[in-house]
Amino acid sequence: MGKNQRLITMTHLRYLLGFSLALVLGAGLGYPSSSTAAVIFADDFSSGDFSKSLGSATWGHATRVDVSGAQNIVGSSSAARFTFEGSSDLSRDAMSELRFDLGKIYPEVWLQYYLYVPSNYYHRDASGSDNNKMLRIWGQDYGDGEKVGLSTWEESAGTSRVMADWSLRGQAIGQKGDRYASFITSSDRGKWMKIRVHVAAARSTGDYGTIRVWKNDELVINNYQTVDNFHSGESHGYRYGYLLGWSNSGFNETTQLFIDGVTFATSVNDLDGGADVKAPPMPPEIQVN
Repeated sequence: MGKNQRLITMTHLRYLLGFSLALVLGAGLGYPSSSTAAVIFADDFSSGDFSKSLGSATWGHATRVDVSGAQNIVGSSSAARFTFEGSSDLSRDAMSELRFDLGKIYPEVWLQYYLYVPSNYYHRDASGSDNNKMLRIWGQDYGDGEKVGLSTWEESAGTSRVMADWSLRGQAIGQKGDRYASFITSSDRGKWMKIRVHVAAARSTGDYGTIRVWKNDELVINNYQTVDNFHSGESHGYRYGYLLGWSNSGFNETTQLFIDGVTFATSVNDLDGGADVKAPPMPPEIQVN
């Protein structure tokens, strides 16, 4: 065998080993593989505001959200700060949300971001409903029957569980899917966590959609092809939405959560390529792939 042939053989061997390792690691985290990937929109808030855009994808209206250097984990020294006003009145709600427009309808969306939970975070048991919105995403109109999302609910001692929300035909959107009790625990206070969300729209009355959530690379919500919310005449995809939002529980103290390193993509393959991730500013460090 000649020198060039040996080089070609070794190159092919390294490629096959690398490809096999990638498949194994991806399967271990529960992520599907894909041969194509595209970032729809990504922001590390280095602009100091919400002016970032990518093509026609951009941020929308920000309510009680600003860009702050108080906490950050990705890229620059800034992150989006969500401020929920505190009140001792258990019937008093709070609200802070950042809207987005992905520019066009996507039948499948992958979302990744980093969430900082402050040390004074306490999900209280309100006098009424105590669910707090974490994500809403829809195609054309907020009233779409195919709108899906995530909410946190009071678990115990100020901690939060997370649940998947969607609308069955003839019903309002609400908790329909999996729940994960240890979403925000006492050990998460004062730390960053990595959040990854996968949504895919239902294609027909028998071809259901998907909502899945990973916390720090652990699959915690797995409504895979179980979201039975197909509505004829709707877009069967996602364009608009918001991060965090209305807090029905309210908070005893003014509470500020931070979000950084936001990436929307059409495939899991391009999520960590959407922003330059650095080590978190306080222990323990998050392992970033």
